[in-house]
Amino acid sequence: MFKGDVLGIDIKESIRGIDTKVSILKCRYLPTQPIPVPGIDTLHGIDTSVNVTPDPEKPPKFDPHFGFDYMRKERAIKATAEELQSAKVHPKDRDYCSDFLLKFRACRKDNFPWVVKCEHEKHAYLHCQHEDFVLRMKEFERERRLLERQKRKEAMAA
Repeated sequence: MFKGDVLGIDIKESIRGIDTKVSILKCRYLPTQPIPVPGIDTLHGIDTSVNVTPDPEKPPKFDPHFGFDYMRKERAIKATAEELQSAKVHPKDRDYCSDFLLKFRACRKDNFPWVVKCEHEKHAYLHCQHEDFVLRMKEFERERRLLERQKRKEAMAA
């Protein structure tokens, strides 16, 4: 038998002939509107009224050398497509760290019962994954700030 109200829910059930009463009290009221939760955009003063979020699926809109005094190196995957296909690397793992993944897998295969010997290769692969993530986030943030700058300049010109 279930009984509920705005303040909580009382559940009464019978377990092996013994009556057990469980009362769950989560909140004192049911909100009619969503409660605003401060996010990273409101905490750091980012204006969310103008959509300046870049689409991660599309290529960057700005020159990768814009704002730099030097020419930035273009990133390239060191492992070839044939190597990745022959090693049966999943398409989602075919990134800038795939050469480290191939070394790690080869080490695990060579030292199978004692895969602990491949700790260095594992660390190198995970470190590369982390560095790739950080670099992608920095590029995303750079693109977002450049979009914000472009919108701001367009608003001042208008």
